[in-house]
Amino acid sequence: LFIIIILFLLYSCKSDSLYNAPRFTHKKVVDLELLSDNLSFNSVNDMYIYDNYVIIVAFDNNTATYIHIYDKNTGKHIRSGVQRGRGPNETIFGQFNSHFDSRTGVVSMFDFMNQSIIKMDISKFLIGDAGAIYSTEFHPNFNTKVFPLNDSMLLWINNFSPVSVHKAARFIVTDDLGDSRYQLDKFPYDENTWFRYNLYNSLYYDITPDRDKLAIISNYGLVVEIYELLNDSIREITTKYYIEPTIGNEKEYNNDDTILGVNDVYVTDSAIYSAYDGEHYGNVPSSQFYNNIAVFDWNGNPKSLYKTNMRVLRVCCDDNTDELYAVVENKDESTYLARICCR
Repeated sequence: LFIIIILFLLYSCKSDSLYNAPRFTHKKVVDLELLSDNLSFNSVNDMYIYDNYVIIVAFDNNTATYIHIYDKNTGKHIRSGVQRGRGPNETIFGQFNSHFDSRTGVVSMFDFMNQSIIKMDISKFLIGDAGAIYSTEFHPNFNTKVFPLNDSMLLWINNFSPVSVHKAARFIVTDDLGDSRYQLDKFPYDENTWFRYNLYNSLYYDITPDRDKLAIISNYGLVVEIYELLNDSIREITTKYYIEPTIGNEKEYNNDDTILGVNDVYVTDSAIYSAYDGEHYGNVPSSQFYNNIAVFDWNGNPKSLYKTNMRVLRVCCDDNTDELYAVVENKDESTYLARICCR
């Protein structure tokens, strides 16, 4: 009887300890310096820092363009490009799969609808070079997430529902011919359930500039995954379970009773940045969501938490100056380019 009681207590402790609330070693209320006028975008898909510029990926209904360049010091709009459409160098849904290579200064947009990759060379675009925007054919196997790696290889991140007829590993790296080079079938949750599908159907992730590490953080609850991308394999570095994502295990998930996690992830070689909530449930007004910026190290440990007075839609970091920039939204749903004063 004594042994049974001990085993029960040990099992209970193990079960309860799967989730441990994050403890940030540094917390600070920060000021937002609004740099721009109202951006007037319906939604913002991504943002990047390059040299003296902030690049925002968002559809502008007035100009029907997707990539917008601003002066990072003044917030002045400089130029916009990549038109909406099905013609050459145009896109329909490329904003949902955009990536920036800080080494080359090129934004890539993977358009599954047009089956093309549209690229913009920022330096050439700023001087009006006619060849700054160009496209190549692209033939995806599934409607999934894709990320460009070194040597023209691609990282595919898959997520199939329990009733899907398609089956494949979660992570697959292919070469420029589309042939699989290596893969890893790893989720934080083993069973292929509606819970897992819904949780990972909206990925928030980023890869280091050298394309050697990948960070994924959940939108609901707080589960942090970190992987190392090697020359011939993907290796899990760590998975940290901080807040349980209680969205249910039904086809139609419910976010009213779960704490919100992150709304964006941006990484540098030294840290992982995220638009973070960590306290509100999905049933509160959206203006209260994600009013924080959380910083994690590359072992998945929480480091800094910066509290703001606006909703943070997207965040990025200038690796040269350690300054944070964000697209923020006020209670009136107006959006602005802002600089975060962390010091």
